[in-house]
Amino acid sequence: MEGIDSPDHANSASGQVRNPYDPPGARVAEAPDSGGSRAAEALGFEDLSRKDQRRFYWGFVWRSLVAALASVVGGMVVGGVVGAIMGGIAGALHVDQMRMLPFYRLVGMILGVVVGLVVTWYFIRALFRAKWFGYRLRLVREGTSC
Repeated sequence: MEGIDSPDHANSASGQVRNPYDPPGARVAEAPDSGGSRAAEALGFEDLSRKDQRRFYWGFVWRSLVAALASVVGGMVVGGVVGAIMGGIAGALHVDQMRMLPFYRLVGMILGVVVGLVVTWYFIRALFRAKWFGYRLRLVREGTSC
C-alpha cells in the first residue's frame, strides 16, 4: 500500500497532500491546526440522503448477517471438535456420558461465547475498514470539531 506522502496522494494543482479517506465529492474543510492537511467533515446518519441511508443500512445488515452466520458455523465446528474430543476421552476412561452432560453443556456455552466474541471483534474491524459508497466509518471524539 502506498503511503500518504506518495505522489498518487498529492493534489497536483495545489501541491497539498490529499486525505486518502476523503470520499469523492465529500464536504472537506482545511483544519487550521493540522499544518495544511485536510480533514473530512463528520457526518451523522441524518446528514445522509435517504438513498445513502438505505445503502448504509443494507451494508450494515448484510455484514451483520455474515457475522451471525460465521458465529453459528464457527460455534458448530468448535463445539463438534471439542465435544468429540471430550466424548472420546470420557469413553476411554469409561465415564458415564449422562453424568458428563452438564459439564459438556458448560464447556459448550463457554466456547460459544468465545467464538461469538472473536467474530464480533472481526465484525467491528470489518465495519471500520469497509468502504460505504465513498465513505468510511470513523469515530469522532466527543467535544472535538471536524
